[in-house]
Amino acid sequence: MLPFNLPLPVGFSTAPLWNGVEFEIGDQCVPVLEYSENFAGWSDDLTVLHEEAAGGSHPIDLASRHDALAQVKKCLPQGLGVVMEIGCSPGFLIKDLASAFPNATIVGADVVKQPLYHLAETLSGIPLIRFDLLQCPLSTANL
Repeated sequence: MLPFNLPLPVGFSTAPLWNGVEFEIGDQCVPVLEYSENFAGWSDDLTVLHEEAAGGSHPIDLASRHDALAQVKKCLPQGLGVVMEIGCSPGFLIKDLASAFPNATIVGADVVKQPLYHLAETLSGIPLIRFDLLQCPLSTANL
């Protein structure tokens, strides 16, 4: 169970629940909770190209992930809380967050579809949500 309520996805009448492995929506179970998509400016293909060209060990990516972890540590000095990584595919930072903050709730979000589903297959225990940040379904009341 997540420490916040998730809004109803389009076409469902039951609120989604995270069971620690996947989302339960009524009698259906899904690995990624989907709200919307917006491919203006990005796509699954661009994500694959970036992963193939840079991977997870490019010096700029390593430095930015290191800095991101340091910034999160400032906000979570006890290592407790909720951290949502928006733009989490292909999952390099979210894996670092889960390792650095084992007692926090880590949530991944992105608008691209295929990398999220691949991440769901390779990384268990992390809720993944697909939505367009410009049309974010999560309100501050939910967090």
